[in-house]
Amino acid sequence: MLLHQVINDTRYVVGPAQASNIAPILPIPKWDERHVVNDYSSLEIAIITISFIFVVISISIGVFVIIQMDEKIIRYSSPPFLLSLLLGSIFIYVSVIASPIHGLTLFFCHLRPWLLGIGFFLLFGSLFVRNWRLYQIYSGSKKLQQVLITNSVLAFIIFGICSVEIILLFIYSIFGEVEIKTIITDPYRPSTHRYMCKSNDIGLTVSIISVIYGGLVVLFGLYNTILIKRLQDKMKIIDETKVIFFSMYNVLFFSILALVVIVEEEIMSEILAYVLRSIFILLAAFITVIRLFYSKLIFSKKYQKKQDPLLKHSHHLNQKVKNLRLTKCN
Repeated sequence: MLLHQVINDTRYVVGPAQASNIAPILPIPKWDERHVVNDYSSLEIAIITISFIFVVISISIGVFVIIQMDEKIIRYSSPPFLLSLLLGSIFIYVSVIASPIHGLTLFFCHLRPWLLGIGFFLLFGSLFVRNWRLYQIYSGSKKLQQVLITNSVLAFIIFGICSVEIILLFIYSIFGEVEIKTIITDPYRPSTHRYMCKSNDIGLTVSIISVIYGGLVVLFGLYNTILIKRLQDKMKIIDETKVIFFSMYNVLFFSILALVVIVEEEIMSEILAYVLRSIFILLAAFITVIRLFYSKLIFSKKYQKKQDPLLKHSHHLNQKVKNLRLTKCN
């Protein structure tokens, strides 16, 4: 039996008398500090709500893309590229929802790497293949060659990029022995315990390989960006290319910040690590989506009245190739 005393709406344990025979616990733990808290805090609710709003925004844009599939501004932007990018952003948003401070479960520990990993490669992979397609078109223009890269080719490349990550995630889930690690900060205050997802050495190794693989994809994408910039001095680059440049650097910047927070999470304040990690992950996807679709959502009617720059450039290129062939035949 315990004797409680309420002082200023705060409950304190003051008995039994045998407590005087042991070292006192000061400050005395409050009643709500003596049990594990699984309810979301107001801060977690705010971040989860923002994540849900971002999910709704991406879904709404996806519906817009599907409805307007036959419009020039959508058709020339490669619908598979747009939809895979939106799907990747949704996965990333949901990964934040599956990374709470309170109420962490083993299911979340298994689900979070899948959402974050596949989401990243869908998002950046979509930017990469779109950028690669533009480079192929402009490099072909320089050589007076007709270049045709279909949407199915872009989809196949994105699938190939994500397939490697999926294989790594299967190995992580099967052999990683993922578990919830409890960090006891105060044995008399269970409410202050920290809970983190941890894996064995195999899981850690697979995670490192996944990060390295992502880094290689990013480096190759940036290298492709440099190649396009070299062509920029010789021909006019369309506005979408600059948008893709910005989006790639945005994803890279916030992904690095989020990775630093995840690696140093144990030595950081729990609240600070959660807030920074969530903000960086959300911004990596949200800014990219908004920047890419801003012109398509706001100025689609304006662009429909003009000939698409990429189509105009492709038509001009095809005409050059035809003239060159006619000249050689004569």
